[in-house]
Amino acid sequence: MALCRSLSFSQAAKSLGITQPALTQRIQNLESELSTTLFIRDRKGIRLTETAQKLLRYGQVRDSLEGEFLSELQTSDKKELAGIVRIAAYSSVLRSVIVPVLAPLLREHPACDSKWQAPR
Repeated sequence: MALCRSLSFSQAAKSLGITQPALTQRIQNLESELSTTLFIRDRKGIRLTETAQKLLRYGQVRDSLEGEFLSELQTSDKKELAGIVRIAAYSSVLRSVIVPVLAPLLREHPACDSKWQAPR
């Protein structure tokens, strides 16, 4: 999403706190995993493909829903959350994104039981 917003590998990498080669590798891996091209790179700069535009819209909706959810959690009258959290994701996303984001929530609400599962 950072690359979609800035249309600059160097600016996007800086905003993410990673190197440009690391961002380039991540984009190449994502394009390979999705079996599609997300960005058209030419002398004019970077342009989004139709698939990248769809992925960007999905990411924006996801971020909006996440913000609503977190806002509801913060304004809820409940003192304690309880229940089971089951999440399935690719191991790279699970370890690098989901676990770090959910860890503080689960520490704060130990009555929530978590089940982590990477796809087989």
